[in-house]
Amino acid sequence: CNASGKEPFKQAPHRQILSVEIKKMPQAFSLRSRTNVPWIYIVVLTLPALLFNLFNGLETIAAFSSITFLLDSIGVSPASLKLRKKTKSAFSLVGLGILLMSATVSTLIVYLRQTQINTLFGIAGIYVFVMLIELLFSKREII
Repeated sequence: CNASGKEPFKQAPHRQILSVEIKKMPQAFSLRSRTNVPWIYIVVLTLPALLFNLFNGLETIAAFSSITFLLDSIGVSPASLKLRKKTKSAFSLVGLGILLMSATVSTLIVYLRQTQINTLFGIAGIYVFVMLIELLFSKREII
C-alpha cells in the first residue's frame, strides 16, 4: 500500500516490460546477481560477439552490422504500417522505406557473394545459429 494506505504501488512500465521479458528467458539465462543483473545472459550474448569481432575483419563486421540493422528495420516496418493511423505515417513512405532497405540488403548480399562468399556464409551461419537458439530456448509460442 502507498502512504495513504488506499491502493498498492503500481509497477513502473519499464519494470513491467522487464519482468515479461525475464519470463520469456530460459531459466538458466535468468539467474541474477545481488544487483539483479542477469549475468549468465550477458555472458552468453557477449562471448559470441567478442569472438566474432576478434576473428573477423572490419569489412565483415560492418557488413554484418549493416545487414542486421536493415533486417531489424524491415522487421519493424510492418508494425509502422499497422499503426500508421496513430503515428500518422504515410503508407507510401513506409512502403518506400521497406523497398529501399530490401534493395540495400540485396545489394550487400550480391556484393558479398561476388567478393567474399565465406563471409556471406559466416553471416548466414550466425543468423541460423540465433534462430536455432530461439527455437530451442524460447518460452514463447512459435507459430
